[in-house]
Amino acid sequence: MNFALWYQRFGLAEAVLSLESTPLVPPTAGQVQVKMIAAPINPSDVIPITGAYAHRVSPPRVAGYEGLGRVVITSDALLFSLGQRVLPLRGDGTWQQWLNCTGQWLVPVPEDIADDIALRGHINLLATRLMLRR
Repeated sequence: MNFALWYQRFGLAEAVLSLESTPLVPPTAGQVQVKMIAAPINPSDVIPITGAYAHRVSPPRVAGYEGLGRVVITSDALLFSLGQRVLPLRGDGTWQQWLNCTGQWLVPVPEDIADDIALRGHINLLATRLMLRR
């Protein structure tokens, strides 16, 4: 089973988010399955739940844009190894245990970058650059 924080309608996060379980779906061709390590809560995660970006996203959907995970299923056609840490960009929401993501949108994360730094590396690229330089 896959547990995820879903919103079925727009509204305040505390009113519309619910923890739901769904069957774990295997990745399709061109996808990698990632077991999420952690995902932060940022304004960029919460604002879409309110409906502010209704022109881009619509419920029902899993919340979350940033996060860090490890590859658990891949294929020979994709250049990711089992256990590799990745940022799953453009997945179906990072606030879930397991995420299927198109291989072209995964960003490998070097092992020498701490999890709590790496998981915030997608949304604010300038802040990421500063974090990595320090």
